[in-house]
Amino acid sequence: MLKTIPYYFYQVDAIEDWLDEQAQKGLFPLETRFGTAMSFRRDTPRAVRYRIDVKRNIGYTDEKARIAAYREMGWEYVCDLTPYLDIYRCDDPAAPELNTDEETLHQVLDKKLRSQILWSIALICLIPVWLYVVVLRGVPGFSGICDMLLNGYGGLFLCAALLVLSWLINSIACIIGAVTT
Repeated sequence: MLKTIPYYFYQVDAIEDWLDEQAQKGLFPLETRFGTAMSFRRDTPRAVRYRIDVKRNIGYTDEKARIAAYREMGWEYVCDLTPYLDIYRCDDPAAPELNTDEETLHQVLDKKLRSQILWSIALICLIPVWLYVVVLRGVPGFSGICDMLLNGYGGLFLCAALLVLSWLINSIACIIGAVTT
């Protein structure tokens, strides 16, 4: 069964509660798809705890060791929520909490969001240069920016700039939401 995740990825506590509710209905997550949906398997409803852990870095070399250490604590790796976030499940109510320092968890998540905003700004600055150097200089008859705006390539630039701008706005909204929650 496929369900849309009803929260933004930075709303860690809300997603954890939502996954706990799904387990009480007998739905257990298998994987995320496109960062917006999650596939579930049906099983006997039971009370479990889900926690989201921030990865140190993508491709973190000790990731398998970390998963094994969490397993020894009673937490089973489920899947990735995003490339930066892992989902863990615990069936034992007496097992220690996975994240005992929520403040540090949110600080790490905020740092990752700020990094995304910086990459967005860099992309906004680099797209015009890329369009000029790679695309437009190879177009026969291209004589400058004014010509680009008149012959239709301006639309290509505008679409690319709007795409990156929307990503930037979404990232800023994520940080504002993370700070206010």
